[in-house]
Amino acid sequence: MIILQMGDNHDNDNHEALPQQPPSLAQAVAALIADRNEQTELIRQLVQAQVNAGRGRHAPPLAPAETDYVGFLATQPPLFHKADDPLEADAWIRTIEDKFSILNCAEMDKAAFAAQQLRGPAKIWWVNHKALLPANTRLTWDEFVVAFKAHHIPMSLMT
Repeated sequence: MIILQMGDNHDNDNHEALPQQPPSLAQAVAALIADRNEQTELIRQLVQAQVNAGRGRHAPPLAPAETDYVGFLATQPPLFHKADDPLEADAWIRTIEDKFSILNCAEMDKAAFAAQQLRGPAKIWWVNHKALLPANTRLTWDEFVVAFKAHHIPMSLMT
């Protein structure tokens, strides 16, 4: 048998029974910003601790890992079909070189990566060009550029 007593605690029970109001949008955003700031500060402290630890050991910085084709594609390199204007071919080469400048690509991979961006007539040219080379020849980027420009940009414009 349960006996309910009503007494001095009656007011306290009413306060506990009321549902809590959810935070306002402004309060929720403020809490998210505070959490982000706290995480940013923790990361800053971790990085600073690593920098300080590295100074004591005089360890050389680690070289960045070589970029694979997926990493190259992540830079969103443009496709090249054909150039109605020779300056388009030159602009494509310069854009690809800009992509390579932010990556750690092996020199022998650059030509292979760029060749994967060729389509249509440009791809046909590349396949035919490769067929004229000895089997299993891999071109460097510089060799690729020379062959590409020789085909797509008239010599009179390359001075």
